[in-house]
Amino acid sequence: MKFFIVLLGFAAVAYGQTNVHRCVGTAGPLPTRTTIEGCTNPPCDLPQLRNAVIHMSFTAPRNIRTMRTLATAFLGAVPVPYNLGDAANTCNFLTNTRCPVNNGVNVDYTLRMFIESFFPVGTAVTVEMRVVDENNNSVVCVRVPIRIWLACTAANPEVLGSSPGRAKFSYNLSDKKVSVIAESWEVGNVPPSYLARKAIGLAPFENGNSRRIVVPPDFMSDGNRK
Repeated sequence: MKFFIVLLGFAAVAYGQTNVHRCVGTAGPLPTRTTIEGCTNPPCDLPQLRNAVIHMSFTAPRNIRTMRTLATAFLGAVPVPYNLGDAANTCNFLTNTRCPVNNGVNVDYTLRMFIESFFPVGTAVTVEMRVVDENNNSVVCVRVPIRIWLACTAANPEVLGSSPGRAKFSYNLSDKKVSVIAESWEVGNVPPSYLARKAIGLAPFENGNSRRIVVPPDFMSDGNRK
C-alpha cells in the first residue's frame, strides 16, 4: 500500500501543472494550463538528446486557419532562435481538435522539443515558446527556465551529476538499478521501475527523508528506450 501511494505521488510530480511565466521577449497570453513532463517548479531539469514534452491548453482567441510554434532560448539577455523542425507545425500536434480552429474553441496541444547537443551539459537558459497564427499574431506564449543534464544511455551507462540543494546521483544500467549518492555516501539502490518511469522521482533516504533525482523521461525498467 505504501509503495502504491508513493507511485501516485510520482505521477503527481511528473504530470502536475508547471509554474511558467508570461513571455518577456515576445508578446502573448499564457495558456490556461501548461505542463512540462517531469517538472512542476522550474528551473526544469531536461536531459540532453531527449524530447522535452510540453502540454498546453488554451482557448482560441479568434478564428485561426493554421498555427506554428516558435522557440527562443535566452542566453542571458541574448535571444537565440531554436529550430523545432517538424515540431513547429502546431496543427499536427493538437490532441483534441484540428485546424482550422474557431474562436472560443478549447485547444489541447503537445510540443516535443528535442534538446540538441549544442546546449552543453550544465547550461542554464530561459526558453520562450510562442504559438502564432497564419498572420504571425500570438496565440499563447510561455517562458520557463531550464537546465541541461547528460542523458543516461546504454552506451553511457554511468552518469554522475548534481545540482544545488540536491543529492548527487549516478545511473548504472548494467544491474538495472539507480544508485543514489548523497553527501559522499550511498543511501540505497532504487530499481528504475520504482521511479514509475517518470522524468523526476523521489529516492528514499535511510533516515526517512527524500530528495529529488533526475532520470531520463524515456527511462524504462529494462534499461532500454521506448
